[in-house]
Amino acid sequence: MTETKDQRKGWLKDLKVGDQVFVVELRGVFSNYKTLATVEKITPTGRINVERYQFPPTGSIFKDRGWTRLEQATNEAIESFYEELQKAEYIRAINKGIDDKLISKMSKSDLEIIKKTFDKYIETETK
Repeated sequence: MTETKDQRKGWLKDLKVGDQVFVVELRGVFSNYKTLATVEKITPTGRINVERYQFPPTGSIFKDRGWTRLEQATNEAIESFYEELQKAEYIRAINKGIDDKLISKMSKSDLEIIKKTFDKYIETETK
């Protein structure tokens, strides 16, 4: 006999179509990719369609030597996600500026500000 009962547990049980979730693709030790997505469909057995995936009721898939899982997207988690995206954008811009030798064109006072900021974080790391 085929199971027709919704088998989701925990926070997954409360998901509805239109809710936001994180889709986290884990590809080895140093690589993961996180996106914010919308639940498109939930089947009677609790399978969850999000983006190009259909997750089982557990919210996790193992495919192509990597895990993909759903994470709860609370307001705080969404805010933190967007803050991390903004930080990553700043880091890319700074790295590009260094690669383009833009930093050598900066004034001494701008470089002092950057160094003081770096020093503040280096001190924190060494304590």
